[in-house]
Amino acid sequence: MRDETGFAIGGVAPIGHLIAIPAFADKTLLGFDCVWAAAGAHDAVFAAEPHAMVKAAQAVVATLAA
Repeated sequence: MRDETGFAIGGVAPIGHLIAIPAFADKTLLGFDCVWAAAGAHDAVFAAEPHAMVKAAQAVVATLAA
């Protein structure tokens, strides 16, 4: 994981990777005011507005959760 993204497992951030990778977001996330994501370390997170996160990560919104 670190070789491809620059982040260790458990701290993979949704943006800022060393290479372009596909990103996906479950559509239910867009119903929240705030989402939390890994911030590059196993013990670091950050809050974001869901639509802003999807845009920043260039994520495809899809039905992922059952």
